[in-house]
Amino acid sequence: MQIYRVGGSVRDEWLKLPISDHDFVVIAGSETQFMHAFPQAVKVGGRHAVFIVQGCEYTLSTAPDIETDLATRDLTINAMARDREGNLFAHPHALADLANLMLRPVAAENFVHDPLRIFRAARFSATWPHFSHHRTLVPAMRVAAKSESIKKIAAERVGREVIKACNSRRPSRFLQLLASGDAWIPWFNELAEAAGIPAGPPPYHNGSVLEHISHVMDRLAGDGLAVWMGLCHDLGKTITPVDQWPRHHGHDRTGSTRAEILGQRLRLPKRYIAAGVFSARWHMVAGQYFQLRPATRVRLLTAAHKQGLLSRLINLVSADRDVDIRAAAQADMTSILAVRLPAEFHGQGIMAGQRLFELRCQAVAGKRAEK
Repeated sequence: MQIYRVGGSVRDEWLKLPISDHDFVVIAGSETQFMHAFPQAVKVGGRHAVFIVQGCEYTLSTAPDIETDLATRDLTINAMARDREGNLFAHPHALADLANLMLRPVAAENFVHDPLRIFRAARFSATWPHFSHHRTLVPAMRVAAKSESIKKIAAERVGREVIKACNSRRPSRFLQLLASGDAWIPWFNELAEAAGIPAGPPPYHNGSVLEHISHVMDRLAGDGLAVWMGLCHDLGKTITPVDQWPRHHGHDRTGSTRAEILGQRLRLPKRYIAAGVFSARWHMVAGQYFQLRPATRVRLLTAAHKQGLLSRLINLVSADRDVDIRAAAQADMTSILAVRLPAEFHGQGIMAGQRLFELRCQAVAGKRAEK
């Protein structure tokens, strides 16, 4: 039984980057042998023999040797391994591709075998925006995207790649590479036509819905949840009737439904789904903040505050419309939180809630009057 450290930790070690976790592959070992050597191991794989030992993942490979195993991997820069003595094993192109900052598939058929590699490649492109794409990458993605096996990926696996992409340095590259690879269906149906739909009438927007969403995501980079909100905020525009282009009346209401469907399809955490729905529903209202009545401001701010999304909504408005509402929104929120319900309304249910809302509206209106 031979054990090798593989993949990301070996690659990042070579690039002199921080190493977050270690994965191992076991060659020529049965489950019985492995459990004998690591009695504390916990099996987590179903179809594949995957074990967790002290927080590290061990996969029992069916390959006869490490070179054959590496030939089944996604990208050459990930097809690297070290044995226990520290000896390096790598795909023939791995070191050159690392030196040349190149994302190259090991083999096109590997993407068909596991189409999740489409989304991994797109996520790596977003994580390392200084890397270029080898001429064989997009064709490999397109072949895999047309295969039946893409429909069989576990939704959680795709969702994890999406979350990692949202936390990347340039999230737009995730969408751009999926677009180049014709890889929208069936996981990102809502974006399938986005490149051909105008984002809005000049001077408010230029380019397509996909270009605008990509731009907003990049402006929010550094906050993964905010980036996801940026991805979702204009999904309603993708179902605007053609005869209404370039305007998209009501896209905030239709977009919230599409954001929820997308989040659920990807089995994202509830926090992400709620944030995507919220951004689609409220971004247009928030973008007109200085024209809002006090009652609308109170509804908007209390809803955002309740979900812990106020600062992210403010940042989304800035990224989407170049409008800075931070000072006004935070001042109004301070006024709202300072309101206390009079004692005579305590325990009066709906009446208490209505009175609290009225007092909050008065506080916000008074703040505006002072200005």
